Amino acid sequence: MKTDIDRIRRVHGSKYDAATKEPVGHLPHNKASRNTPGRQWPKGPNLFPEMSTMDFELDPPNGITGFPLGAAADTVRAAAAELGQVKVRDDGSAGPVHYMKVLALHPQFEIVFHIEDGKTLTAAEMWIPRPGAEEITVRFRGIDVFRTPARELLKQLEGMGLTVLDETLYAFVPQLSMGFTRVAGHEVPLDTDGEPLYFQAILTGPRDYYDYRLA
Repeated sequence: MKTDIDRIRRVHGSKYDAATKEPVGHLPHNKASRNTPGRQWPKGPNLFPEMSTMDFELDPPNGITGFPLGAAADTVRAAAAELGQVKVRDDGSAGPVHYMKVLALHPQFEIVFHIEDGKTLTAAEMWIPRPGAEEITVRFRGIDVFRTPARELLKQLEGMGLTVLDETLYAFVPQLSMGFTRVAGHEVPLDTDGEPLYFQAILTGPRDYYDYRLA
């Protein structure tokens, strides 16, 4: 995500520019477990309904549903396995560019868990859910963040008294912290400004994660 590159450049200048050019790319998918945070299964004889629901709450600076910031890496890995396939990159690493990440791969969405010190969860980056067998909703203070148009979402955040830094394709809410991107790697609905109508990913971090952008 661009926010990672910004942070690296702020601390290290252009030293690691070559390393940051490697894209994360699109992630593969796998089936999820029924024991998923926020998932609601109806009672009764139909144990495998055609449509179930899964709800996530973004709660900066504390984390997201089922994944509190500061959780141990092994705890994050185990909880991520409840969502689907798990991939771990740079296990235990705490470098400025290639630090540890745990990828949770659900058939309809991905979450990237950033473990920047190689030991504990420092940020969670959730990607927009795709249509599928489950109804997946991601909310922040009651707002459905991936079904609300990006520019309207930023207006609602400003209406809450939050500081919003809008850079068109990217946005940041420092002193909380949240980071947003509209960048999409495939065809998506566009807004009147010619950019994706909805945010494609939202990062939830600790309170001071984006404060450097206020300087």
